[in-house]
Amino acid sequence: MNLYGGAGEEIRFYSGTLDITAPGGINIRAGGNVNIMSGGDTNVNARRSVDVSSNVDTRVKAGNNMQLLGGASGCGGVLIESQAACPGYLFENE
Repeated sequence: MNLYGGAGEEIRFYSGTLDITAPGGINIRAGGNVNIMSGGDTNVNARRSVDVSSNVDTRVKAGNNMQLLGGASGCGGVLIESQAACPGYLFENE
């Protein structure tokens, strides 16, 4: 089944897959939580930048390995910075 909008938007349902296409942009807004779960891999790819932010905490977890790469184009790097004037988190066993 396909649903079409007047400016090239399309929602396609086929073989257990849902495709959402829009020539302008896609916005998802919720008054509560937004949860994304996959039975396999979850991939996010952008032609320019990917930004993740929150007003409280941001967490990233890997069950095994975590790989971060900066400068893959030959320029750039990786910056991990804390601007806190005091420790905001006290770790156990220090």
